[in-house]
Amino acid sequence: MKKTLALVLALVLICGCFMACASGIDPDNPVIGTWTLTRAKAQGIELTASDIGVDMQLTLKANASATLINDGETIDGAKWSFDNNTVSLKAAGQHLYDLVYDGTTLTLTEPESGTDLIFEKN
Repeated sequence: MKKTLALVLALVLICGCFMACASGIDPDNPVIGTWTLTRAKAQGIELTASDIGVDMQLTLKANASATLINDGETIDGAKWSFDNNTVSLKAAGQHLYDLVYDGTTLTLTEPESGTDLIFEKN
């Protein structure tokens, strides 16, 4: 019984490591987790997320998938990658956004307006 349990646990660990390696994401990557929009900055003016009435969370999972919750609406199916302190988000094979990681925050610069959306990890 103990040998069977040990074998099952070993297989689970091997599969978990394989899945993490197959995704190309280091499971200890500091950007993995849930990030909440805390503030936005545009033209030198900074406002909190509550000031602008936006409730947004971005979850980056170890399997390279991402979920965005924007004012209660959940958007699944995105993928992410991390290279040179930049998180790249893609959906349906199309590049969506790049977010810059500075060690404590993720910043998405909205391409059309130049507004910085600043996320902090929960």
